[in-house]
Amino acid sequence: MNIFRALTYLSLFPGDEIVKLWPDVIDFLLQSGRERDLVERLSLHVERENVERLRVEYTRLFISSYPELPVSPYESTYITEEKRVMADCVDDITGMYKNAGLELREDFPDLPDHFSVELSFLDYLEEKKLYEQKQEFLNKHLIKWISELSKKVRQNTKVEFYRILFDLVERVITDEAKNR
Repeated sequence: MNIFRALTYLSLFPGDEIVKLWPDVIDFLLQSGRERDLVERLSLHVERENVERLRVEYTRLFISSYPELPVSPYESTYITEEKRVMADCVDDITGMYKNAGLELREDFPDLPDHFSVELSFLDYLEEKKLYEQKQEFLNKHLIKWISELSKKVRQNTKVEFYRILFDLVERVITDEAKNR
């Protein structure tokens, strides 16, 4: 496991299979020593939080909410003036996926610029030791919008777990973009 896989598992919809992985993910994060203060706080919420409440909140924040979605999970809505999905950045993102040897299946259930897909791509690049491509992707994409995403989550979530998680994601992405 690496830091990006851990963050991906925590940032996906908390379905049964994903939630089963969380204790191992938290153990990995604690052993890594990175952002220990946030990981310890997150660990308490993983142990105590009602999973159904997390599912409801994830859905409300990122999937479906009336009258509008509190937090868009897509890069294109943060970096374009029109705040719309599937902007030009998506072509660059899918091009970077292809250059690394990946292609999204036609039946892929989401858009390529969803934050958890981008985290998963960083996991892939880390596993394949494609460090230059990882750095390029961080600098061209995630670093440009992760602070705004994290801010929106902090402002809109009703569940402390997501506030802590996105603080952690933001710190790790910022650190990786600066120091590697």
